Amino acid sequence: IEDRVEPFFHPIFNIKTGELYDVEALARIRENGNYIPAGKFIDLIYEMNLAIELDMRILEKIVPFP
Repeated sequence: IEDRVEPFFHPIFNIKTGELYDVEALARIRENGNYIPAGKFIDLIYEMNLAIELDMRILEKIVPFP
């Protein structure tokens, strides 16, 4: 199976101070050189009971396991 899942990172800022205080990892699927946002596929992922597998693929790309 071709792995087309890619993590994207979204900064989270404190709106009062403007300081970066966290980063959120988002999943995107690569297709024909474009990225499909989660809103287009997340319902199908849950319907197919693949949410844990998707989370694990993203985690493996962010924090490689030994």
